[in-house]
Parts: sequence; structure tokens; C-alpha cells
Amino acid sequence: MNTNERRKLALRLHHHTLDAMDPGRAALQYWPAELGDSAHVFVLAVGKASPSMARAACEQLGSPEGLLIGPESLLAAADLPPTLQRIPADHPTPTERNLDASDAAEHALSRLGEGDTLLLLLSGGGSAYLASPAKGVALADLAITTERLLRCGASIVELNTVRKHVERLKGGRLASIAHPARVVALVVCDVIGDRLDTVSSGPAYPDPTTFAEALDIVQTRLGDACPATVLNHLERGAAGDLPETPKPGDPVFERVSHTIIASNRRAVEAATEAARNAGLGVHAIEEALSGEASEAAAAFVRRAVELASKSAEPVALIAGGETTVTVGERGGKGGRNQEFALACAASMPRGARVTIASLGTDGIDGPTDAAGAVVDETTIERAVNAGFDPAATLERHDSYPLLDAVGDLVRTGPSGNNINDLVIAIALPPEQTR
Repeated sequence: MNTNERRKLALRLHHHTLDAMDPGRAALQYWPAELGDSAHVFVLAVGKASPSMARAACEQLGSPEGLLIGPESLLAAADLPPTLQRIPADHPTPTERNLDASDAAEHALSRLGEGDTLLLLLSGGGSAYLASPAKGVALADLAITTERLLRCGASIVELNTVRKHVERLKGGRLASIAHPARVVALVVCDVIGDRLDTVSSGPAYPDPTTFAEALDIVQTRLGDACPATVLNHLERGAAGDLPETPKPGDPVFERVSHTIIASNRRAVEAATEAARNAGLGVHAIEEALSGEASEAAAAFVRRAVELASKSAEPVALIAGGETTVTVGERGGKGGRNQEFALACAASMPRGARVTIASLGTDGIDGPTDAAGAVVDETTIERAVNAGFDPAATLERHDSYPLLDAVGDLVRTGPSGNNINDLVIAIALPPEQTR
């Protein structure tokens, strides 16, 4: 199996996994029976998978009333009835469009009564798309806080803890607005560990985090770089001058249910099955990839090479998760999957024959037009021949130009899904020739 064959196989396995995790089919598979006795169902679909999840709702409900909030390109292409209003918003940094979308959702949900049911369809990106700063917090400051937390390598749990305490619709507050209506949530989970309080910042889920925790995060991560309106709001909340987010046991959650219909863990399972069906020896890493992308990459390569050295056949090593890149002031162009892939290539020992595809399942890796990259044992040599210094490139977090120049970027366009990242390595045993 040569490098080109390995590359095609790795990408085919990725494609199969995304197809198996299609949000629309997943929504139909887990369709809640309790919606059958609802006289009036209002649909609120928020996130990158909102069009496909809404299509599934229409198959079951006909032409329901509702709102779709998500990426403009996917909303524009969706074939949906006019009863579902489409409101485009931006990601990952909130803009005025996001504020308009959030205001529309808040207005619609505040009109629901006890006999109504809110069908809440959540998927990746929901935290950004449903952005609505608390009173006294400027939208620009919310955007700056989001950008700076992302750049300093804050985890999604940290980021969403802050969001829940400087915004109006997160951390269970959406459930409060819809109360006393019943809320049925179907969730495409983009948070490792399937934490429902963190997916889209848990708009209808009890919030176990506090103002004090959010304040500690911005003080530790941002220090003096935290915008004043955000810092002041969190300080007031931590001092008890502002009401906390709804906690477990709050009556607003008595008629609220959540069902995870797709997740990164299930994606790894689907990729494992696909690799096994392709005739590969398969090993899946149970623990989610996390931490700095370059460090996680080095460990991943070592594992792939070790497995291949003990095998008489090609092996696949599969992992899911979400690494981070602490950009700091050196920020170049790229994303965590691109940095992970390039770091994998740079970590390969002499004589290794390994192809690694690292892609974001949403088709978007960082602020670039690529989903990620696929590299092999020839990547570094090709990069050096093209005039690049791979070590310096990684130091600058500038993987995109190098990977673009050597043809290792993967561009899929937005997938309409988001279940974190998927990494597939195909490694040949030492005795096998290319």
C-alpha cells in the first residue's frame, strides 16, 4: 500500500464516519415519542447541524413553526418550509447578527405556555450563534473575551463557563425563558465527555458552574487583558449581587429532557467499524485526545509506529477529541488539526511508513478554509524541498502555508455536522514495502 493509497483510504474512512453520524438520520433514530402528544411544537435549531436536524423534524411534524440559527451558507441551501425562519449568525466570534438571532429566539420562547413544547435541536457552534451579552456587557467585549480565551488555549469547558455567566440565554436560562413549556432537546454533542451543561453552553441544562469559577478563569487566563465590562459583571456575580444560573433541582427543569444523538465517541466507534471492514487491524484510543496539539501528536505517532512494528498487516489507529493550540503573540495561520498533522509528520522516526489524517468533523479547522490535513512520511522532506523549516513553522503555529504548499491540506467545505475532531492513522509493518 503506497502513500497515495493510504491517503485515499484514510479520507474514505473519514467520509464513511461522517455519513454514519449524519445529524438528520440520527435525529430520526432517536426521535422522542413524547412529541406525539404535543398539540403545538415550536422548533429552535441552533448550530452547524441545524438544517439537517430541522429537516428530520419536518419529516415527523410536517411544517412546524420555528427558528433556525446557524451558518449562512448552510441555511441558504436548506430546503425547508417557510414556517421555519432562518437567521444566519457568525462563528466563533459573535457579531450583531448573533445578537439579532438571540433576541428573536428569546422573544419566541417567552411566548410559549404550559401546553406548548419546545423542540430544541442543538449542535456545535451553538454557544457562538446564541450569543446575547448580559446587561452592562458590551457585545464587542464579549467578542474580545471569546477571541482572547481561544488564543490562550482555554478549554471549551472554561470558555463556556465564562459565556454562561456573561450572557442571558446560556447556563439553563433558556429553559427559564421557555418555562412552563415542555422542553425536549436533541443534541449533537461537540464536547468531549458528553457534558450536556457545556454543549452550546447548556442553554436548557442545569449549570453546575458559578460566577466565582468564571471570574477565576478570566483572571488566570487573561489577567489585565480581560475587558472591563466582562470583569465587572463577573465580579458583581461572584460577590452575590447578581442571580446565579439555574442549578440542578430548579423547578424550571422539571419538564426538560435531553438526548445525545451523535458524539465524538460514537464517531470513533463508526470509524473503527469502517477500518475493520476495510481489512485493517484496528486499534482505537479510548481516551480523548486533548492538551497541546503538538504534544498529543508526538504521542500519537509513537503509538502508531509501535502498533505497526508488532503487526503482520497494515494497522489503523483511531482517536477522537479536541486538542488546543496556545497561540500567544506568535500566531500564524492554521488550526489545531493542521498543527496536529504537521507535528505528527515532524515526529515520525526514520523508516516509519505512516499516513495520518486529522480533520475537524465540521469541515472547518481554525480560521481557515481547510478541514485539516493528511500527512505521511514524505511530508517533511517535501516541505524542506519547498523551502520551509518545519520546526520553525510549528513554533510560529503557521502550519497552513506549509501544508498548502505541499498539497497536504484537506478542503471539504462545511459538513453540516460538528462532533469534534477525528484522527486516523494507517501504518504499515516494517517488512512491507511501499
